Amino acid sequence: MLDDIAGMYGLLMEYQVATPASVLVAVMGDSSHFGFYGENGAGGALDENSIFRIGSISKAMAGQVMAGMIADGKVAAEAPVTEYLPDLPGTVFPDGTPMRMIDLVGQAAGLPRDLPVDPGPDDNPDQMQTLPAISAYLEDTPLFFAPGTRLLYSNFGYQLLGAALGAANDSSYGAALEQYLTGPLGMEDTAIGVPEDKLGRLLPGYLFDDSEFPLMQPGDLLGASGGIFTTAKDMERWMRWNLSQEPDPVRDIFHAPHADRSDFRSVSMMDESGHLDEMGMGWVIMHETEAQPYTLQKAGAHGGYMAYLALAPEKQAAVFMMINKYDFDADETMTALANSMLAALPGAMD
Repeated sequence: MLDDIAGMYGLLMEYQVATPASVLVAVMGDSSHFGFYGENGAGGALDENSIFRIGSISKAMAGQVMAGMIADGKVAAEAPVTEYLPDLPGTVFPDGTPMRMIDLVGQAAGLPRDLPVDPGPDDNPDQMQTLPAISAYLEDTPLFFAPGTRLLYSNFGYQLLGAALGAANDSSYGAALEQYLTGPLGMEDTAIGVPEDKLGRLLPGYLFDDSEFPLMQPGDLLGASGGIFTTAKDMERWMRWNLSQEPDPVRDIFHAPHADRSDFRSVSMMDESGHLDEMGMGWVIMHETEAQPYTLQKAGAHGGYMAYLALAPEKQAAVFMMINKYDFDADETMTALANSMLAALPGAMD
């Protein structure tokens, strides 16, 4: 049934989205489906081992790293960020409200969408989001609002989260990612950036005008906000872990909502891929309706790639889709197809 349903949605994706290449990965119970459409402009076949960027789906991975560190007692969700970065300025609102770890992972820290930085060497701003740049900004610029009172989508907040998680782990964020996610799950091709020896498998990304987007290797902190490169094979591994029915304290923390939409005075830039009902650890959580299952989802766009992941843990079903071009109409179609496909999947079969 999974192949039958996924085959139809793959056909719709191929012809309605119509980008240079697209990838579909679906999991339901013990079954998996891979769909590859278009061409690998880097040469070779587009397949399970082709490498691409998932943009802000990296934020959900950062949420899992944080969940693992909470389970290990290295991080407390309610702790002020300065417990792990004691020299960081500007993290307390004038009314005395501190910025906490849960505010960073929950998009409620009072930070702007992006940290303003210079392009840097080779016109690559992805290398310029660093802890010194964050500190310099916070030294001179007040928070937009008291942390925990509003939701405002922020890449900047996740770069700061990456810095705090790395410090709490006495390492870098990349080392924490490998320790708590990619290593244990055997996701050998999932990393911050692309190693030199794997560039031959990279699926290129494209701009709106069909020109190729130059590869921008990200710095460490971009790994928490949008710097993860991966493969369909590794995404399937991660999806399976998220859908597993085996007891796991990290998964319990990672999947638990921590705030309701009504807890916030405003919600900004959080509903593009589906209406946010609850906030999770990187996840946008959508309640069950007649048209959709209870869903944990996250979208991403960076470097000429656009991607979307939606999980329905109660159905043991998940759908991931990726396109390798900046095209907002195609992205909107892809997201709608993924949500529709997840609803159409019957769930794990007896």
